[in-house]
Amino acid sequence: MTIKYLGHIILFFSLLFVNQVFASTQIDSLKQELDEAHLNEKFDLLIRISIEYWSVDPNKSVDYANAALKLANVTGDKEKEALALNRIGVGYYFLQQNDKALEFFKKSFALSKDIGDSSGICKSANNIGLIYELYGEFDKAIEYYFKSLEIEIANSNKEGIASTYLNIGNIYYRNQEYDKALDIYKKCMDIFDELHDKPGLIKSYSNVGAAYTEKEDYNKALHFSMLSYELSLSVNDKDKMANNLNNIGRIYYEIGDNEKALDYYYQALGIQREIKDVWSQANTFRNIASVYLDKKDYDKAYDFLVQSLEKAKSVNAVTLMMEIYEDLSEYYEVKKDYKKSLEYHKLFAELNDTIYNSESRRQISEIEARYEFKNKEQRLDLFEKENEVQGLKIKSQRYIIYSVAGFGLFFLGLLLFFYYRSHVNKRERVLLLNKTTQITEQKILLEKTLAELRESERKYKTLIESIQDGIYIIQDERIIFANEAFCELSEYTYGELCDIGPKEIVAPESLRAFSLYYLRQIRGEDVPASLEFSLISKTGKRIDVTAYSGLVNLHGKIATIGTLKNVTKQKVYEKELIKSKEEAEKATLSKSMFIAGVSHEIRNHMNSIIGISDVLAETSLTVEQKDFLDVIQVSGNNLLNIINEILDFSKIEAGQIVLEKENLSISKLFQDAISLHEYNAKKKKLYLKSVISDKIPDRLLGDPTRLSQILVNLVSNALKFTDTGGITLYADILEDKDISTQESNDVLIKFRVVDTGIGISKLSQEKLFKPFSQTHAAVQRKMGGTGLGLVICKNLAALMNGEVGIDSELGKGSSFWFTVSLVNPEIAVKKTSKDDNSKPKTKDFNGKKVLLVEDNLLNQHLTSKILIKEGYATDIAENGKVGLDLFMKNAYDLILMDIQMPVMDGIQATRLIRKYEKENNKKKIKIIAVTAHTKDGERQKLFNAGLDMYLSKPFKSEELIGIIAGLGL
Repeated sequence: MTIKYLGHIILFFSLLFVNQVFASTQIDSLKQELDEAHLNEKFDLLIRISIEYWSVDPNKSVDYANAALKLANVTGDKEKEALALNRIGVGYYFLQQNDKALEFFKKSFALSKDIGDSSGICKSANNIGLIYELYGEFDKAIEYYFKSLEIEIANSNKEGIASTYLNIGNIYYRNQEYDKALDIYKKCMDIFDELHDKPGLIKSYSNVGAAYTEKEDYNKALHFSMLSYELSLSVNDKDKMANNLNNIGRIYYEIGDNEKALDYYYQALGIQREIKDVWSQANTFRNIASVYLDKKDYDKAYDFLVQSLEKAKSVNAVTLMMEIYEDLSEYYEVKKDYKKSLEYHKLFAELNDTIYNSESRRQISEIEARYEFKNKEQRLDLFEKENEVQGLKIKSQRYIIYSVAGFGLFFLGLLLFFYYRSHVNKRERVLLLNKTTQITEQKILLEKTLAELRESERKYKTLIESIQDGIYIIQDERIIFANEAFCELSEYTYGELCDIGPKEIVAPESLRAFSLYYLRQIRGEDVPASLEFSLISKTGKRIDVTAYSGLVNLHGKIATIGTLKNVTKQKVYEKELIKSKEEAEKATLSKSMFIAGVSHEIRNHMNSIIGISDVLAETSLTVEQKDFLDVIQVSGNNLLNIINEILDFSKIEAGQIVLEKENLSISKLFQDAISLHEYNAKKKKLYLKSVISDKIPDRLLGDPTRLSQILVNLVSNALKFTDTGGITLYADILEDKDISTQESNDVLIKFRVVDTGIGISKLSQEKLFKPFSQTHAAVQRKMGGTGLGLVICKNLAALMNGEVGIDSELGKGSSFWFTVSLVNPEIAVKKTSKDDNSKPKTKDFNGKKVLLVEDNLLNQHLTSKILIKEGYATDIAENGKVGLDLFMKNAYDLILMDIQMPVMDGIQATRLIRKYEKENNKKKIKIIAVTAHTKDGERQKLFNAGLDMYLSKPFKSEELIGIIAGLGL
């Protein structure tokens, strides 16, 4: 077997080499003639070269045909212009650009018609019919074929008549009317045989063989296919040779002789590769794969299916691709790789929907045409009867004329006999001519009507046999029609469906919605285009479906016609998606709770450290103590920054960062950043300075906290990696008119932090702005850090309509830069209330009593100190239970409520306080949550429990006093 196929391969490469040399030589020879030809000879040579390029390089075929068209335009020869237009269309046909091909064929047809060129009209009309046949618009195809046929008959052009009838026969073949197709093919065969037209005979034999194959008369099919192959071999028509070899291979495959089928398929493939016919190669690859699947040689079958799919994709052969996907799905099912099988089945279903389902609604309306068949049949009967009557009339008239002539001869003699004989002959010729003309016209009309009938029948059959969705017709609440797909879906036979009715198979929970939808639609009310409901199959299986329906008039009554699409798998996918979403939400909630808990515990202690250091700063201290306290405050703030980096990253991921708009000064931001790092800079003997452009306004609006966060992070990083020289901070206005996010009163500021440190390589720069990433492990061990700083900077800059970047070279320092969009209040027309009240004002509220509910001793001490200093009388409760008891015994103006506490937490205590107020008709007291929980979800939970406001830990004393002042106690 291997030696046998090796011989085929050697033969294929030999033929390929010879053919390429021959084709190249032929085209080169024509091109040489073209260079040396006179102007009046160039048109014919251009057309010949265009024809040579049809199968070799269709793009060049179009180019040479266009050159011929330009030459025809120059010479003003309309007949040549029409021919060139037709050749351009053929080139586009070979390129499978059917729309463009149709455009040029129609131009050729119109021009040929204008100049009365019957040959040009016939060529272009047949080509137009061919394109419409490819589109499946058989009514239009046959219309153009008949236009060609009328002219060919008038011109007595037998070759043209046979070629056009061959096209009409193909339409019968496509409609599966094989007997009628065979009748026409055989008539064509007789004409071509009479004319000794070998190309025509090749086509006729091939088509007859294909029709007999479909009729499963394989002996006749093989006989005619062999005749076609031998004839194509004698004229060296490689395209037809390959086509016939493929047909013969299919016949052997159908009769179960796989070895012979493979032999002929491989021969066909060798020729198709030789002539570079990609579509035919794809089809033959699939045919070979089918044989190997039948032989259970699955590996070879898979190889050929893959090659077939690649070829089909390259020429966008959609229907062939769909069939290959189905084959691959079956292949993987046999191999028990059900995941792959499902993937290819989905691809098959998607393409199947694209090809057929988009036609469903149009095809539904065409079912109605089925009920017009009787009218068309009556028209056919009428035409046939008219033919019979006309024939009888002609016969009667002929007999009368003969009788009159005989009677005249009997009475008037020989002279009158000749006179009347001449008169009779003339009359007979006229009548016969009229008869011939009438019969020809009626025949054409009959053919057109028959074509319409067959087209309607074809569409009906295509709908029934090909569409994958169920189709039904309901009239008087009974199913009067159901296609095979509907029967398979419901598992009932057609007869059973008609007996039980639609309501019997609709699931009980869907019955009311289905009945209401059906009744409203029958009454002509507006209803949705589709309805989703469930069916119960014969075996009790539940099937989710989507119905698309409309109204038709059937036998004088209103009926509903529609399609059913099985969406059971889609519903399963939706449920899985919802389940996955719920699991993701649970995971997110767990993460939020974890971060909230960590935040609470760390911030409680940080609140104590920072708060007490603030209180301590207000006491009398020595210079040395003041320096130590500054170090504590700076270290505390740095530690808080690390905590905030983690929390900020979590907020950024959740989209919970909200920017403030407050007054800010660039110089103040730089001064604070330098002050914070001045001590470390001096220790390393580095300079730390700033340069601010004069163009920047003294006062801007933005979020100073977030800006400072970015600056501090960049300066801190620069200090880590700089051992000599120093760091310079720059700020300048960036002129960029293309930034669409900027408003008319915005200014774009570019900040730069330039150091003289070690620099960063290009490879390392790519890692800088990724989460938890540092330039390399050694730096992480040496310098520490979370690896989140630059990621947070990048996201914060993006929130301020800016971006972050770096300019650096290893060993030459780095320049980290970022841009932000800030508001210039001098230009702004309106100021937000936030701008007008950017700093809370404190007032003396002596005499007011506050209940502090807090379990942490340090926080109790710090908060009570602040309140007492401001003149508030303060009671302290160590948990929610004690706080509730004190509230019910004493009168308070305000409660400061911690959230996480032992015995009873703040949320539970607040709910009980609100309940007590309601039951005893007491005025609602203001309750402020003092908590380390900062996420939006946690805040909403606080408000739902009855808390009025919240204050995040750690807080500064002025923040606490400011929020109390805002309550207006």
